[in-house]
Amino acid sequence: MRVTQHLLLRFKAYHAEHLTWGSLHIALDDGNLSNEDVLFCLNDARERQDAEGVVLARILLSCTPHQRERISQLA
Repeated sequence: MRVTQHLLLRFKAYHAEHLTWGSLHIALDDGNLSNEDVLFCLNDARERQDAEGVVLARILLSCTPHQRERISQLA
């Protein structure tokens, strides 16, 4: 997965709607970027019926930890 401008815009839009990153909080706000942490976010998004959070968590799972950190910083 490449961290493209389009991808960053999607994360930025989610962050604008969820100022503390919503379902992705522990990963993108707290910096817990392991697969286990992102899976926690995915399950949290499913429980909250947060469709965009589910999609973004799946995207994060396909990224390396470095890419996840970059998304967190740039979005």
